[in-house]
Amino acid sequence: MARKVLADYSIRFNENLNANTSKRQKSQATVRTIWLIVLALLSTPITIPALIAILAVFFALAVTVFAFVIAAGAILIGVTILAFAMLTAGIGIFGQSLWVALFYLGSGLAIIGAELLVLPLFIWLISVILQGIAKIVQNLYHRFVKKNRAERGGHHHAKDN
Repeated sequence: MARKVLADYSIRFNENLNANTSKRQKSQATVRTIWLIVLALLSTPITIPALIAILAVFFALAVTVFAFVIAAGAILIGVTILAFAMLTAGIGIFGQSLWVALFYLGSGLAIIGAELLVLPLFIWLISVILQGIAKIVQNLYHRFVKKNRAERGGHHHAKDN
């Protein structure tokens, strides 16, 4: 019951985040909400078989996303090393062939500039993915954990006629 209360509180807190809240605080609140909801679902015995299947799917999805992130990171590091190598080569051959040196310098700077332009888009994409995962987990929580009478607006001591 305590985990259910914490998960409900965390969902309400996450929904009430205002515009003054920083992106870092929103991300931390989102991750905390996901964790508390998973703990609340684990504390309910009825949902354990369904939760095992859902967690298996999430685990497979997480492994796939992790592999893509590692691959994208490796590509990004490789392209960055290429850009700095082009800058170094451009500086190295500047006295021998001006046009080739300018090509290497321009290409290296263009690659670094493109990386800096794509960086905010990448950060935004990660934020959107985290918010989407939190929304999916919240929907799963509401699907498997039913509200009690007090939360639905019912009366505790009302007699059924």
